[in-house]
Amino acid sequence: MRQPGNKTDFSPLAEALLRWFGDNRRDLPWRQTKDPYCVWVSEAMLQQTRVETALPYYHRFLERFPTLADLACSSEEEVLTAWQGLGYYSRARHLRQGVREVQQRFGGQLPASYEELRSLPGVGPHTAAAIASICFGRRRPALDGNALRVASRWWDLHQEVESPPARRFLHQHLQEAMPADRPGDFNQAVMELGATLCLPANPRCDLCPVASLCLARLRGTAAELPLRRVRLPPRPIEVVCAVIHRGDDCLLRKRSSKGLLAGMWEFPTEPVETETSPLQSLAVLLLSWGITGEISSPCKKLAATFTHLQWRMSIFLVSLPIGAGPSGSVWRWAALSELQALPMGRPHRRVAELLERALPGHPEDFQGFSP
Repeated sequence: MRQPGNKTDFSPLAEALLRWFGDNRRDLPWRQTKDPYCVWVSEAMLQQTRVETALPYYHRFLERFPTLADLACSSEEEVLTAWQGLGYYSRARHLRQGVREVQQRFGGQLPASYEELRSLPGVGPHTAAAIASICFGRRRPALDGNALRVASRWWDLHQEVESPPARRFLHQHLQEAMPADRPGDFNQAVMELGATLCLPANPRCDLCPVASLCLARLRGTAAELPLRRVRLPPRPIEVVCAVIHRGDDCLLRKRSSKGLLAGMWEFPTEPVETETSPLQSLAVLLLSWGITGEISSPCKKLAATFTHLQWRMSIFLVSLPIGAGPSGSVWRWAALSELQALPMGRPHRRVAELLERALPGHPEDFQGFSP
């Protein structure tokens, strides 16, 4: 295993990087404020999401919840609806839980210290470091995916980049490189370099402002780095989705408060039982829910991919007579016109869009759909 290179002179690195950042930084809305609440919202949205995707959500979210207090007094359903389509919904739930704790523990003001920020729900090391450095001037490296990639190349680190020893090494070197008077700008400059030039594939070393100080470039190893753990592809599972309707009213179920798409409304969806067909599984499920209805066949097919899982969905239309259906807090009837205002995961939002075209009056249009 190649060992990390010797520590370089950090002053030229920080100086060159910050000069480049001043001339080339993207005009992003969260860079126009030092409000820690706004920075927190942006960091939550940018976890596992590209800037271009997050931008419209950021504007809409702050229009709906302009202050920390507004978010703290909102319902979970309101927050999930505002987050709808952005994915990874635990980020939205944690953000709401976190601001409520800020109201209770810190009088509605986000704390300045990294340790207190880390104590909030959903605030990981990167988010806490970003808020502490950008909003409060604390010298703490923000190690997101871009920063890990950039720093692993600067110091030619041939270790699995997310391993504890590698993170400790990069944290120490970045903290030493970080100027005391501009820690927030330095963190943002490192992330900006990773997002625009120091790319995962085909890094633009010819345009890099610190290329002369990058050990991986000098040694010709930049394209090999960072080293990452091999991730398994999403595991496919067969699921059945029941679109149960009375006229143009649809039966929805609220998912569990934990796990995949937690707390979201859905057209009832369950894994297909082993060695049974989707239609047979649906018949058993309807019986367990106390539902007797007419199942349309054939079903529609849809694929939905999550981080570790892929649903292979068989979607059936089930017609109920007026007045029939289950009861309980996890069930609700909703007209087609109401679906857009309810928090639903992307797979079920796609089904809802199909229904808007097929119902009312033309349920036959629901047949034979494929992605």
